[in-house]
Amino acid sequence: MPASSSPAIEGGRVLFADRAVTVPDGLDVRLAQVLGLPAAAGQPLTLPVLVGSDELRAPLVDWAQGRGALPVHVREVIVLRGPLQPGASYSLSAAINEIGPAAELVATLTDPRDGSLVARHEARVVGSERLTPAASRNAAAPPDPHAVPAGTVTPEHVAAYAAVSGDDNPVHTDAEAARALGLAAPIAHGMYLMGLMQRALDPVTYPCRFEAQFVSPATLGTALYLSRAERDGPSGPATRLRLADGEGRNIVLAIVQSGEAAVR
Repeated sequence: MPASSSPAIEGGRVLFADRAVTVPDGLDVRLAQVLGLPAAAGQPLTLPVLVGSDELRAPLVDWAQGRGALPVHVREVIVLRGPLQPGASYSLSAAINEIGPAAELVATLTDPRDGSLVARHEARVVGSERLTPAASRNAAAPPDPHAVPAGTVTPEHVAAYAAVSGDDNPVHTDAEAARALGLAAPIAHGMYLMGLMQRALDPVTYPCRFEAQFVSPATLGTALYLSRAERDGPSGPATRLRLADGEGRNIVLAIVQSGEAAVR
C-alpha cells in the first residue's frame, strides 16, 4: 500500500485526520469469544469495532435522514496488511462521500511513524424508508447441501456483540424500534454476521481484503448456514462465502482475497 495520511476520496468531506487511536488490550480476545472463534486467529474485524463508533456512523445517518430515509448498509470492505495489534497506536482518518444514490464512509489507519497505510474500511449505504430488502434481492436460492450451521441469532449474541463493539442501536435490541422500521424482530449487527463468516477463514491469511454485500437482515431466531467456495478472478484466487438462512435466502455474500493483489 502506498503511504497516505488520510482517506483519498475525490470530492469527499473529511471528518477528521490523523487522530491517535490505540487498540484496546484484549479486544481481539473478547471479539473472538463473541464470534465463537479461536482467540489467536488475528481477527480482521477488530478494525470495524475500533472505527465503527457513533462519531463515524453518524454522518451516514444524517445523510439518509436529510433525504427522509434510513441508512441501509449494502456493502462493507475491509483491507488489512496484517492483524491490528492490541495496545498498538495508529493514526485514524475518516471521510464521507456521496456517490449517486449512496453515501460511502472511508476510514484509514496509518502507521504514525512513517505514514504507511495499515488498514482501510469502506462502508456504503443507501437511503430507504424501510430496512426490509427489495424482493428481487431476497429471492431464495436452493440451500447449499455442503453448508455448515453457523448458529442461530439470539438476544444473547446480539447483546454480547453490542457490548464489545459499542453499537447499541435499538434496532438490534428493541422490538418496538425494529417493528417501526418494518422488521418482525430486532436484527443482528452486520459486523457480527461478517464476523461469523470468519469461521470459514481459520486462520486468516494476510494481507487480506474482505468485501461483503448485505442482502437481507437476520432477525432474532434466524438459523444461519455458512458456505465456502474457491474461485479464480481477474486479480487471482478468491474465496466466496455465503451466509444464508435455512430456506436458502441469502443474508450476506462475501469475497475474500489474500496476498499483495488484495491490497493494491
